[in-house]
Amino acid sequence: KYYYVVTAFDVNSWNSGPSSLESSRVTKTVTVGAPASNFDNSATVQTGVFGRSGLLPNGSAPTIDASGRFSGPFQPSNALTLSLAGFATQLLKGSSAVSMQYDSTQVTSFSAATSVSVTEWFTLGTPSGSSKLSVPLTVSGTQSTTTTSGSFTAITVDGTLASVYGGGTGYTIAGAYGQTIPGAYYTGIWGRGCANSQLGNSGRVSQCYYGGSRWFSGANETAANPTTASIANQASGITVAASFANGGTLPGVATVHRGDAYGYYVGSNWRDVELIMSQFATAADYKLYWGAAGKIDSVIDIVHNEPVPFNARVANSWGILNATAVPAATSFDLRADLTSTDLVCVEPLKTLNPHGLACSGTAAALANTAVPGPLAFWSGGNGNAKSLTLAPTRPNNGFGLYIKGRFFMFELTGGALPASGTVWTMRDYAGGLYGGNGAGGDEGAYAFYPAVVRPFTAPGAAVKFAFTVNNAAIATTDAALAKVHTVPDPYYVTSAYDRTTTAKTIKFVNLPSDATIRIYTASGILVKVLHNTSTSFGGIVDWDVRNRSNQFIASGVYFYVVESGGLSRTYRLTIVNFASNIS
Repeated sequence: KYYYVVTAFDVNSWNSGPSSLESSRVTKTVTVGAPASNFDNSATVQTGVFGRSGLLPNGSAPTIDASGRFSGPFQPSNALTLSLAGFATQLLKGSSAVSMQYDSTQVTSFSAATSVSVTEWFTLGTPSGSSKLSVPLTVSGTQSTTTTSGSFTAITVDGTLASVYGGGTGYTIAGAYGQTIPGAYYTGIWGRGCANSQLGNSGRVSQCYYGGSRWFSGANETAANPTTASIANQASGITVAASFANGGTLPGVATVHRGDAYGYYVGSNWRDVELIMSQFATAADYKLYWGAAGKIDSVIDIVHNEPVPFNARVANSWGILNATAVPAATSFDLRADLTSTDLVCVEPLKTLNPHGLACSGTAAALANTAVPGPLAFWSGGNGNAKSLTLAPTRPNNGFGLYIKGRFFMFELTGGALPASGTVWTMRDYAGGLYGGNGAGGDEGAYAFYPAVVRPFTAPGAAVKFAFTVNNAAIATTDAALAKVHTVPDPYYVTSAYDRTTTAKTIKFVNLPSDATIRIYTASGILVKVLHNTSTSFGGIVDWDVRNRSNQFIASGVYFYVVESGGLSRTYRLTIVNFASNIS
């Protein structure tokens, strides 16, 4: 039995008076004992990012080859962490989890080229149920990192189990989360980050214009230099068709074009669109599955193993922008052709009015079906000057596609839509990509500098602490019986457990629960029968070294048999006793 005291301190500064105020001390005791040898208090734990089919493999980071192709998809997000103040398996049982599932992000406002205010929504899951959690943030529009954290009640312990240790109902285990978000230079405003030499590696100034998301068909990227059609080094006035193909290559697509501030969109106009959209982006591969007649069946984030939802707005989602969705009279560039700036007619971009790229009239809606129409790509110059009015209409019809913070325009070969069953893949990243040789000149060898973290923006994905705890007696085994022994052994005259000459104690330890002990003399005479009937999975039984007639037994060698669960095992015990009348 151990004795201890509990006290509390109210700590104050030296200037406020005494350095501490101590509460009255309350004395408590605890008896420490080994658990039953057949008591199973084990736990299996899984922690990490979970998709719809369970824990996601972390894998390894992809590499980039000499032709600018990544070796594979990126790892799941590492931006959100979840932890428990403690994991007391003695107080828990069954299977459960503590989780934070990402739901959505709402952009509430932005400061041009500086920051964006958002509210992120999560579903907080605990064994007691689920609740909605909103996390307001102000995210850097440059290279600064944003961090936030919080705590919550994660687990209520099992009252019955807690009572074994002097507790009861009402005790809880706290949980905590922490989130890190990289600045938008690493998640979307790559061109401006490059222009300001703040994209991962200051040693390679302005050699990062050939970055960006890319599309491909098949298991992995095959086209060399998939993004080098970008107009690097802030060039302007390029209208050659090939120079707009900066978003990868796909069968049946003449041009995959991605708008880029400080690349195609010289000046500051498009950077605020990228700032807003980057709040929805992360490092992932997305597979787009085509249905019949231009309808998209589904888009799957294969890194986080979750479907990307469709939304008519710009969000953590996908949607098609057709030329017919934005009337010429209400568009920014006042032309019937679909251009990248038509995206700002879609909410919330229309209301936020990024850098003056304004639309009048009713907000446009994204669709789930592509209707090919006329396209025009930016021809260089400042967006406020409406230089898109100078861009020629493309030879082939096509459509626009928004997906998780990125907007692409697809000029279809002959204007023909993909056949049903066709699969396209888009690879996205967070970080800085350097090097390449293309429309803007030679920028040297390729190198990739990943962002500090990969943002956690995959709807449906969750960070979990999942566990299964066993807290019960299991069937007795020979191995469990083999652990039984006595303390002390041999018992010699007296022991530390003895308080007087008439109070002696031998402890049988590591007993299975519901065990019976029969003690015999060397000649086979039954001396005593003991039982372990602990209701708290205890494995210790005390013997007062007396026989069935309540007399101290004589010195000698004794045998005892432990029976439990239909099994038994025989042990030997040596006792050296003494007479109480010996001086």
